[in-house]
This record gives sequence, C-alpha cells and structure tokens, in this order.
Amino acid sequence: MSTKLLDSPAAVVKIGRLFLDTRIRNWNILVSWPVKKLILQLERRYKDVASPEPEVVALINEYLVRLKDDRDLVRRLTVVLGDEAEVQDFFFVTGIDHFGKPMNALVASHWSGNEFAPVLHHAYTAKTGRPSAKWLTTARELLKPLGKSKTRSFIAELLQLLCATPETVQENNWYDHYLFLHNDNAQTVKGLLWITSLFDEEAFSRKLSELAAVAYRKVPNKGPLDTKTGNACVTALSLTKGVHGISQLAGLAYRIKQTGIRNKVDKILREVAEKKGVSRQEIEDLSVMEFNLSGDLMEVEIGPYVAEVRLIRPGKSVMAWRREDKTQKSIPKAVKDGFPEELKALKARKKSLERDSINLRDRIDWALRLNREMTVNYFRDTWQKNSLLNFFANRLIWLFSDADGKNSVAVIRANDRWEDIAGEAVDLAGRQQMRLWHPALVSTAEVEEWRNYLLRREVVQPLKQAFREVYLLTAAEERTATYSNRMAAHILKQHQFATLARGRGWAYSLIGAYDHGMESQACYQNLPELGIRVEYIILEMQDGDNYNDVGIWNYVSTDQVRFLDMRQQGEVLDLSLIPPVLLSEILRDTDLFTGVASIGNDDQWADSGGEVFRSYFREYTTRDLSGMGKNRKLALERLIPRLKIRNVATVDDKFVRVTGKLRKYKIHIGSGNILMEPNDQYLCIVPAAFSPFKKSADKLYLPFEGDRTLSIIISKALLLAEDDKITDTTITRQLKW
Repeated sequence: MSTKLLDSPAAVVKIGRLFLDTRIRNWNILVSWPVKKLILQLERRYKDVASPEPEVVALINEYLVRLKDDRDLVRRLTVVLGDEAEVQDFFFVTGIDHFGKPMNALVASHWSGNEFAPVLHHAYTAKTGRPSAKWLTTARELLKPLGKSKTRSFIAELLQLLCATPETVQENNWYDHYLFLHNDNAQTVKGLLWITSLFDEEAFSRKLSELAAVAYRKVPNKGPLDTKTGNACVTALSLTKGVHGISQLAGLAYRIKQTGIRNKVDKILREVAEKKGVSRQEIEDLSVMEFNLSGDLMEVEIGPYVAEVRLIRPGKSVMAWRREDKTQKSIPKAVKDGFPEELKALKARKKSLERDSINLRDRIDWALRLNREMTVNYFRDTWQKNSLLNFFANRLIWLFSDADGKNSVAVIRANDRWEDIAGEAVDLAGRQQMRLWHPALVSTAEVEEWRNYLLRREVVQPLKQAFREVYLLTAAEERTATYSNRMAAHILKQHQFATLARGRGWAYSLIGAYDHGMESQACYQNLPELGIRVEYIILEMQDGDNYNDVGIWNYVSTDQVRFLDMRQQGEVLDLSLIPPVLLSEILRDTDLFTGVASIGNDDQWADSGGEVFRSYFREYTTRDLSGMGKNRKLALERLIPRLKIRNVATVDDKFVRVTGKLRKYKIHIGSGNILMEPNDQYLCIVPAAFSPFKKSADKLYLPFEGDRTLSIIISKALLLAEDDKITDTTITRQLKW
C-alpha cells in the first residue's frame, strides 16, 4: 500500500473505514484486505508524533475492538496511538488448552480491572531467544507500581498452575496430537517466565526446573511436549543471579534426553564457568544446593516438633517427628492444623533433597570417565563444606597423592577419620591432589579387598564404585587396533536403546524405514574436556513391516565402538591410546545399553520375530556373562547364602540353579531368563507374577545402588523355590507342558 494514499487524516479515515465497513457486511473478507500494510503505513506516518489526529484516534480504537484477538496488531496500533492509548484488556485463549481458562481466573483473582494487563502485553512481546536488557528494564518498571509481594504471590501460583496443567490430546486419523499450551498462550507465558528471573528466588528456580522437565517430556509422534516453554524455563534459570538457577540447570543437564536441548543447557553452563574462570565440573560443584544435613539427617523445627528427614540413598528419604524424647512417624495433628504452610515448605524441601541427590549421583557417576583431579584445598572448601556433597564424599573411595601425583593412598571416610583398605587411620598431611578411586587402575586383589571392606561394614555407596564393572583392553581389541567389537551383533529395541543412550549423555537419531539411503547411524558422545568423540555404530534391520506408525524401525543391531580425535579432524584413535578409565566407562555404557535394550531380556519374546531374531534370543539366554553379568554373579554368591532358599539355590558359571518342588530351573545371570531342566524349555514369567517377592529382594543389603536385573533374578528364584504354590495359570501351564 502506497504512503501517497494516506496523505491526510481524511484519507486515513476513508481507507480505514472502507475496510471496516466491508467487514461489517461480510466479516471474513477483512482478511483479504491489506490491513497489516495499512497499519505499517500508520506506524510510519505517526512515528515521531505524540498522538494522531482525533478522527484517526477514533478509527484506531474501532480497529482495536475488531482486531482484539490478534495481539500483534493490537500492540502495534496501541503504539501508534501514543499518548492517546488506553490499556487494552488482555485475555488468555480458552477452549484450546487446559491452561487458558484457569489462567484468566488466576489473573482476575489477583488483580482488579486491567492493572496487570500492561505486564501481560509486554510479556507477549517476548519473541527473541533471550530478553534484551531493555526488555527486562521495561518489565521492572511495569512491575514497580504493582508491589513486589503481590506480584511474587501471583508468580508462585502461576508456576504451580503451569506444572499442574495437563496436555490436551487432539485425535486425528493418523495419530494423536499433543498440545500443552496454545501458541498465543505459550508466547505470553514465555515472557512471564523471563520476568520470574527478576525475583531470583530458589523456590521459583525449582519450579522452573520442574516445569522444564514437564515441557521437555517426550510424547508420542512429536518429541518434546512444548519446546518453547521448556526453553523459556532454561533461559529464565540462566538469568537468575543466585547459585540456585545454575544448580537447577546442572540438574537438568543430566535429566534431559533430547540432544539439542541438552547441548543448549551445556553451552549455558560452560559460558557461566568461563565467566567465573572455573571448569564445567567446578561450576556444578559450586551450584549444589545446601540442605544443612548432619551426616544423613536434616532437622527442621515446626512448632513444638522437630522434623527429622533422613537421606537413605539418592532419591529416597524418610521422615519422622520428634518432641522431647518421643518420636513418631506420622505427621502430628498439631503440625497439620497449626502450621500448614511450614509443613508444605518442608515437604517441598524433602522432595528437593531427593531430586538433587539423584542429579548429583548421576553427575558423579557420569564424570568418572573424566578421571577428574582436584586439589585437597578445593575438596575441603567445596565438597566438605556442602552437606549434600559431603554425604557423597563420605561414602566414596578417594585417591590422595602429593603434588606430582606420587605416593598415592586410597582411603574412605569412616569413624570421623580417613581409613585405608585395612581399616587403619591414614595421615594425609602433605598430600595436595586427589581424585575418585577407580577399579580400572588397580589390581584385582585391591578391588576385592575394598569390596570386602564395604561388606564387612555394610557400607552402601551412593553409586557403583568398588563394585563397578571394569572393561580392560583385550587381545582381540589389540588386533583390531582402532575399534572394539565387544558389544557388536546385538539386536536392540531401538526406542528403549535411544532413551538409555540419551540418559547417559549420548546423542542418537532414530533410524527410519523410509528410503533415505541410511543403513547405519553413529550413537555418539563428545568429550571436549578430553578432546575425544566416541561412536557406537548402529545398523538398521530391514525386517518387513517391523516399524512404528511414523516409519521408525522397532529394532536395530549393533556394531563397533571407536574413538575419534576431535583435535585432529576426527582421526580414529588406536585403542591402546585411550585412557583405561575412559575405555572402561564407555564400554560399560554400551554394555548397559545391550544388557537392558536387548530383545534377549524380554520375557515375552521367545517365539516372536523371524529366524534371525529367534536365533539371537536363544543364543543370548545362554551366552557368557558380560562385565555387568559377572558383577551380578559376585553379588548373588554373597546374597543367596543369606536367603531362605539357600538350601535349594546355587550359583554356577552362568546361572542361578533352583530346585523347586515340581521342576529344576536355570536363571541366566546376564538376562534373567529362565530355562527348565532337563530339556532347557523356556519359562516365561510376567513381572506381576513375582512382584510380591520383589519387595523382599529390594530390602536386601547391597553395597551399591540397585541393580534391577539382580532384584528380578532373586524374586524369580524365591518364586520358583515354591513352585508347588504357584497359582498363576500362565505359569502352571508351562510347568506341566
């Protein structure tokens, strides 16, 4: 539209009225008129004018009424009005998602009239990836007259509402479409989440992290539920000035499965670390939240009672209540009735402790591959002064050495002192460097001694360390030189494999059945700290129509593992050059992937698929044990003599053998699958059948955090030892067959 057409107020009104009058006669014709171009010319005409002429103001106000559902046009016209602009009402879209209607009610309950509308209109302008300083300054100015306390209360309820909002499932002929927030609502929420960062409160940071996990949750046929909202949470966390924002980002980095999003979080953490002049690992140490634990105990006074929250293991805590010399497990009525807000805050704190302990466990476990070294002074100032870090530090084995890495000694914290493998006190004076002890760097005899130390004292390590699986370079790998075939030729459930790999920090794109010429895909992990990229080659299996609704293969097979030099244009490295700890940890990851996602672990699989699948399944249920299987065998050899089935259950090379009343059984230690003697007939038992026994298995002492397959094997053994009492017909039919 030419500016010459709008050379006077009369011309503006004439053309603008033409559009409006046409819309009155046929409302849907307006979209065919160049309304946006008209507004553009109005913006240019009145750019340096305080306000338009009165007749133009009247016209624009009519447009504001007619175009109220188009927020972009309303905002632009409001700017044109200048001094004559009135604050327009702001309503969230309803009827599309589960958020709009309760959000409108929430706004109305906190604010009278349209006093909060300017903030909402400003929030809707959050269309960049990150807010500018000017955007945040404007937000602060808009919030000032509203009152900090009132605004804080509103934001707290907003975050609670968002976290509780369910997705909307829209059905169609092909597959369901999942919607979290309508696009316009998501746009405004994005700005409100940015505004949340201005308050710099730990409670808000935790809610932002919780909301990010909701938004990034993978849904069928889509991927993340709402990437825009999740990214807004990450941005808001990165803007907070306190350590709690970075703390929540560090936790998200190990919980998020999507590679692109994980890289975004990782980039933010590295940028923060660079600004502070520390490493990525150090910034994560410094961001661990303080829970004021005394050992494993957190105490909080509420009224006449003291709440005792004891951290049993990462992700698990128990609570009791003490008053003078009496203790009870249930929440006292006096606390429920008299201190509801304090009780709510305590429950949130307990939940945070459990979640943060899981995040910390996963981070320490993953970082073992880096074989990180730190100074003793740093350890004292950071790990020992933060009660949650100290909870972990006191249960792990450390290797102390002098400044040049010599005269090292392995110790663990016990009886308020450092003890060696023999339980003797060790004086660490003069030792300046330390790192976590790793079994790949010591003799088998030393590993066995440390395991016995833990067993004698019934120490439960928060992650597998002394009982960690070790994968050293083999003769076959020395011959192949640049790759390992140790985890090759497995058939995996692709989606389960992808979830496991991403959970351990690997990147992987699903292989589809569509014709794009890709027969293999590298599942990879970049380790910039070491300048190494690791690849696990995955092959497609063209098996007829064995793919899902969107054309992704259900099953894939595995090939070689290799290491590439990121500093030398991806040159493949000789395995002999790979640090033993890194090699062991990478092969441990791949063993986990094959051990869990293999079709050989599926009790329901026995007669499924083609001959290739059935042949692999039969071979897998009797194959030699992997590193994880061997470790599981050691645990079973110690556990079974302590069980009531000790007289009818034994452990041999690859099986737990159980003599029941009706038949004899072999439970494969690697897969958990069962064969019945004498003809090695496969026995399928669904989880529901042995679940009553699993509770007993879970209560057994283990010197490391749980092994799901180990628990399943013990549960099955307990069930089969009394096979004459089994009433499940799906099992009894197989026993008599």
